[in-house]
Amino acid sequence: MSSDAVVRTTSVEDGDIATVLLAFATDPFVRWLLPDAAQFLRWFGEITRLHAQRTSANGGAYRRVDGRGAAFWYRPGVRPDGEALGAAFSAAGIADRVTTVWTAFGELEPTQSHWYLRQIGVDPMLHGRGHGSALLSAALADIDRESEPAYLEATSPGGRTFYERHGFRVLDEVSVNGSPPLWPMLREPATV
Repeated sequence: MSSDAVVRTTSVEDGDIATVLLAFATDPFVRWLLPDAAQFLRWFGEITRLHAQRTSANGGAYRRVDGRGAAFWYRPGVRPDGEALGAAFSAAGIADRVTTVWTAFGELEPTQSHWYLRQIGVDPMLHGRGHGSALLSAALADIDRESEPAYLEATSPGGRTFYERHGFRVLDEVSVNGSPPLWPMLREPATV
């Protein structure tokens, strides 16, 4: 198996979390939430770890074999651990900002059964070489086999364009309390 192969995994490694941190280090929305570098490393690392553990335990985590890319998907019926995330948001001092933004998203998230992409990231040294597409395509192939839609929130203009190339469509543009724009996006299942 080549080092750029993508697999679904039930165990996420520290390197997967570190890679996602690197990928989001300049993300406009994430850095609006956590502008201080030390705060970003500490708390976005914790938030990422919580998503990674929950999604991998429920069959929704994907990773590059070499650890230089990972994606954390919530399967239909599985939701983030609100209590643990709420504690992290409170400790980081961002609970009010997060609550306001996610309340706006709550009105746009599909009510029907769907997969929810919480985070995807590839080592920035690999950007522009198709590794993010391979990571996303591996998950979308599984999702299509289950005939489920996929939902996410794009947090940057580049992310929005990337997801549009993979069949996602923008549902709306959201900006609250001075946040950078975010785009809730939906992809209907492809015919398999």
